[in-house]
Amino acid sequence: MDSGMSAERHGWYRVERPIRSLTPDECLVPGYYLDPDWTVRDLAAHLGTWLAEAAWWIAKSGTDHYAQHLPRLEEWAAELMSRR
Repeated sequence: MDSGMSAERHGWYRVERPIRSLTPDECLVPGYYLDPDWTVRDLAAHLGTWLAEAAWWIAKSGTDHYAQHLPRLEEWAAELMSRR
């Protein structure tokens, strides 16, 4: 496994462990972060949102994104070359 992925997994497990040790009610107590007041649930939502956003950007920047643009690029390049 890639060392970056391994570090990501390890980091997530370190965050998940203390969250899972709390009761549902404890996860709703404000005070994790102040101004604005955050609960542990807010933190989990924040991290989850960023993970989802990161997954979207990774997909968007990878081969799927290239494949999405390739047909139009080839079409446009052919059109431009035909104007020569």
